[in-house]
Amino acid sequence: MNTKKNIGYIGILVCLLCVCLLLGACGLRRSSETTITQPPVPTVTVITPAPDAANVTVTEATPAPEATPEPTVLPVITPAPTPVPAETPAPTPVVTEAPAPVVTQAPASTPAPANVPVVTKNPTDESLLEGGDAWFVARYQNAKWAVWHFVSPDGQTDWEYSSKELAGKFPGLKIEGGMYSSMHVSNIPLDMNGWRVYCRYSNSAGYVDTSSATISVSAKGTVDSSKLPVVTKSPTNEAVKAGGSAWFIAKYKNATWAVWHFVSPDGQTDLSYKEAATRFASMTIVNGDKSNLQLKNIPADFNGWKVYCCYTNNFGSVNTDSATVTVTGADAAVVQTPAPQPGTATVITTDYTGTYTDSNANRADIKVTGNSSLYYVTISWANSAAERIEWSFSGTVDADGIMSYSNASKVITTFDSEGSGSFLTQYSNGTGKLIFSGNNLYWTDDMDAAGANTTFIKVS
Repeated sequence: MNTKKNIGYIGILVCLLCVCLLLGACGLRRSSETTITQPPVPTVTVITPAPDAANVTVTEATPAPEATPEPTVLPVITPAPTPVPAETPAPTPVVTEAPAPVVTQAPASTPAPANVPVVTKNPTDESLLEGGDAWFVARYQNAKWAVWHFVSPDGQTDWEYSSKELAGKFPGLKIEGGMYSSMHVSNIPLDMNGWRVYCRYSNSAGYVDTSSATISVSAKGTVDSSKLPVVTKSPTNEAVKAGGSAWFIAKYKNATWAVWHFVSPDGQTDLSYKEAATRFASMTIVNGDKSNLQLKNIPADFNGWKVYCCYTNNFGSVNTDSATVTVTGADAAVVQTPAPQPGTATVITTDYTGTYTDSNANRADIKVTGNSSLYYVTISWANSAAERIEWSFSGTVDADGIMSYSNASKVITTFDSEGSGSFLTQYSNGTGKLIFSGNNLYWTDDMDAAGANTTFIKVS
């Protein structure tokens, strides 16, 4: 009986122990979840009924030990780091591209047919006074013929230089070189103002035209004086002995060419340097068309004569002051050659050396040096103040006074505003001939017909 009781007590104790363990586990679980302290477990009295009341022993259950409250754990709040303000990126500039220019493609030029002439230089405009002259120069390759044309200001009329219509329209007009690359037009009237000229080059394959150059003609007396040449230095007086030499220097601005003049002591005679070369045949005149005139072997009868330089451009002429030549101590050894009389025959010599100048515009000189064994020739031609052409060659003169050559070189010199020149050798195997006839010289050039229709007169 006691044994059964004991077993019953043990069972109760086991049950209580399980309850305590369960409650403890719950308390731990709650404490881990919250910080609230678990209240004490109330005392529970368990009454086990017995078969009879007399034998029932009431045993007070020993209360479960209070659970030691765990310390309240406060949550650790880690302060959020102060946010660093993000750097606001600079706005990306919006670049608006300029619209691409619309390029209109020029229509492709039609290539020139093979072997037709090619223009390498066009003529340039000319301005002048009425009655003046003008040069028009063009250049080409691969042409056989050249013809200059004149076009009216309205473009409705186009005449060749040799046409009867042109001669009828301008009866006093003089044209030289109308079939060559260099054309000289003189005695240009006022009513030719605005007309244009161009050169047509042709061969068996076809032709090509240069661009046109305009002729501007002003009435005399209406030209702005600022366009005329300006003399900056006049020659000075010279005193020499008979047979001596003297230099006369002049300077200018804005002139195209120069011509020295000789004036008699009484002022009644005014000779160009070419005419003076005939009047004073024993005197040598050097640079009669340049600013530095030299006289050699001055005769006694030149005493008292004066010299001055005339500077000219397309707008007019200006003269320097004159300088007087005083000749003293006549030298008996100096032989004076009298001026030729009208009707006197020209004596043809076999010495062809000397300087020959064109009789048209005083722009070209031919200088011949050497001797009968071999002559050297230099031809200098001024197209304008900015361009000069020079030919040089050598050869012998036959019994008829003809020099045929095949070794000519042609050099074109172009001057800038500072006076510096650039050189271009156009060819070095040119052919042609010189024809000597007394004091006259004629030049036939096979390459571009320079010198055609021109007479060169011996001046020294």
